[in-house]
Amino acid sequence: MGSEKLAVKDRQEILHIIDNYFQGIWEGDVAVLQSCFHPDTELFGEVRGQPYRKHLADYLDGVAARKSPQAAGEECRMRIVSIDVSHTVAMAKVSVPILGFNYVDYLSLVKLDEGWRIVSKVLSDVPA
Repeated sequence: MGSEKLAVKDRQEILHIIDNYFQGIWEGDVAVLQSCFHPDTELFGEVRGQPYRKHLADYLDGVAARKSPQAAGEECRMRIVSIDVSHTVAMAKVSVPILGFNYVDYLSLVKLDEGWRIVSKVLSDVPA
């Protein structure tokens, strides 16, 4: 397969992971959300001016325990800002305005044996 076709296939797989990431957050579907991440993923950042650090399992527990944006009747406004792919690594910047927060997430993805997975998430709750 030529590198151009491979790049298109990789980009489609990355878009699929990000779509699932948005779906999992939006619906509060922890199984879908978990499928996007490598099990050893850690999350870092700041939320409302406070440092934020969680292991993936703790993050998923938090998603399971909260009311989903969909159930809260919010309009879905999550979107991809940018994606940069370099061979088997990628960085996606996404906007995730949910539940009174205005998150900007930087998702680092790596192509593993099982396909593309998010291996780190760095986030900030920025003023609207």
